[in-house]
Amino acid sequence: MLQLILNVVADFGLAQKMASKTYLYAAGTLNYAAPETEQNKMTSESDVWSIGVIIIEVITGIHPFKGLTQQQTLSNISSGKYKPLPDYIQGELRIMLEGMINKDYRKRPTVKALLESETMQLVGMVEKSKEQKGSEQENEQMNKKVNELEMKVRSLEVEKEQEKQDKVKEQKRADIAEQEKVNALSEKDKLIVVKDITIAVKEQEKQKEIQEKQKALSEIDKLKQEKIKALAEKEQEKIKTLSEKDKTIAVKEQEKQKAQSERDQEKRRADTEHAEVIRLTAEITRLNQSLLSVPSSLRTITYQSIIPDPPT
Repeated sequence: MLQLILNVVADFGLAQKMASKTYLYAAGTLNYAAPETEQNKMTSESDVWSIGVIIIEVITGIHPFKGLTQQQTLSNISSGKYKPLPDYIQGELRIMLEGMINKDYRKRPTVKALLESETMQLVGMVEKSKEQKGSEQENEQMNKKVNELEMKVRSLEVEKEQEKQDKVKEQKRADIAEQEKVNALSEKDKLIVVKDITIAVKEQEKQKEIQEKQKALSEIDKLKQEKIKALAEKEQEKIKTLSEKDKTIAVKEQEKQKAQSERDQEKRRADTEHAEVIRLTAEITRLNQSLLSVPSSLRTITYQSIIPDPPT
């Protein structure tokens, strides 16, 4: 959302803001220079201060340090005295903006801290969701919601512009009619009436803008909650998938170890049997050699004396 409303140039110490209707100065305007520039202490936090001032003015339509005169505005900047932010700016965005325009540059958030804030993370997530061509259903649904929100924002901008044009036309007609009435009044009364009309018109415009901003912020909060919920569900599914995968791997590893153990046992048994065959073969060979050394006339007697007759 910040990217939709922010229209600035880098190095805000010499910046010219083009989007505001309230201020339009040449490069080098002091209204957007941080307090420490008076002591020539420009830092990256000085640009953070300038960005904060511009964002607040874009949202509210009013420079936060604006005074009745230019000198009073510069005095407010030097002293760090700014108008309280409207109530519709809440949560982390309010804390972030108040920190950005802090008089003490050491207490301002760094550029890195701003980029890592939840608000900027949400902006990044929304932009990233538009670039991804998600094939999963939840990504498609989220992209659809993002597109719907952007269409609503564009529609609000178009309606706002149309209303402004219609209001200008109506105001011109009203001004003509009012001018005819005012011409009959004294010069003093004329000034009072014009001032009252201007205040009333500005108040109506301000209320309209506040309502539109509150509606847009509500849509952003809703999208934020839905995105967080979707990410949590996706993370749970991922954890569940990893758990099942680990379980399957463990079972396969057990089966593999069991099969390897059985193969090892079979090999040891085969080796034992092979060694026994070799031993018996050697024993038979030795006995045959011993038998050859005995006279043939004694072989039968010897065996008969050694091997008894079977029982009858």
